[in-house]
Amino acid sequence: MLNLLAGPFAQLAGTWLEGKVAKTKAVAEAQVAEAQSRATIAEKKATGDIDWEQVAIENTATSWKDEFALVVLMAPAIAVYIWPEEVRAGFAVLATLPEGIPGSCSLLSQAASASRA
Repeated sequence: MLNLLAGPFAQLAGTWLEGKVAKTKAVAEAQVAEAQSRATIAEKKATGDIDWEQVAIENTATSWKDEFALVVLMAPAIAVYIWPEEVRAGFAVLATLPEGIPGSCSLLSQAASASRA
């Protein structure tokens, strides 16, 4: 009678143990594969075989330059809707600047765009 009850429990414990071993083995294999891929990437970096575009893409993931430029360029457009009188006064001040200052700014922007082309 005891054998009839112990058999299913022993089989259940054996199945659980096999599952646990398989899970541990899968985790270890995944860690080995990850370590091998990191070693391959490090080797390619050391020999200079890595694709430079991929490195540039990875480096731009933490870059704030584009976002900063977007905020700076969009600030006047947003400010027009929030503080229209102050923006109008700012443009009035810009209109009173001496003639050479706005012209030199446009020449600088044209020179910068020509150097990029």
